[in-house]
Amino acid sequence: MMNYRLASLVTMLAVAFFSAMPNQVLASGQALEEAKALLKGEMAKFQLHDEPKELPYMALTDEAGNPVSLTDFQGRVVLINIWATWCAPCIAEMPSLNALQERATGTEFDVVPVSLDRGSVVVQKFYQDHQLRHLLIFMDAEGNSVSELEVGGLPTSILIDHNGREVGRFEGAANWNSDDVIKLIGAYVRAARRQDS
Repeated sequence: MMNYRLASLVTMLAVAFFSAMPNQVLASGQALEEAKALLKGEMAKFQLHDEPKELPYMALTDEAGNPVSLTDFQGRVVLINIWATWCAPCIAEMPSLNALQERATGTEFDVVPVSLDRGSVVVQKFYQDHQLRHLLIFMDAEGNSVSELEVGGLPTSILIDHNGREVGRFEGAANWNSDDVIKLIGAYVRAARRQDS
């Protein structure tokens, strides 16, 4: 009797898994093809992966020192930006990241700026001085994200799909408030909606 119930449960789980899988694969494939066609203009140097990559665990904190994990953003498309207040190209692109987050309000997308500075006070002052009202503060004071994410230089921005996987990255500063960026991110937001439907 127990073996029959176990076999039934395994069968039900397998059916559920494989019936859900095509939507995920289809959504990912469509997003990749759509994204490839959008790698021009401001996003011409975006390094798109042929297959999404699983991300390592990252120990981040918010500005109050509370732990934050990338799993907190599961189901959303995320642009992680690794930066620091002492990095000139980072400083140049932060206003455009702020504008991108403002444009994305109410969508399934978040900008997650991860500062490598040693304390949130300097980052808070930087946000105030540059009027970055739409970005939250995330900290990696130990700099572990640099090695965990294989970051070669600052700034580095990593696009993560709604399944929490890296789909590509941009090394160096960019104008993140451009239409080219909006179209690229839109491809992954639409993929998330297709998978959920």
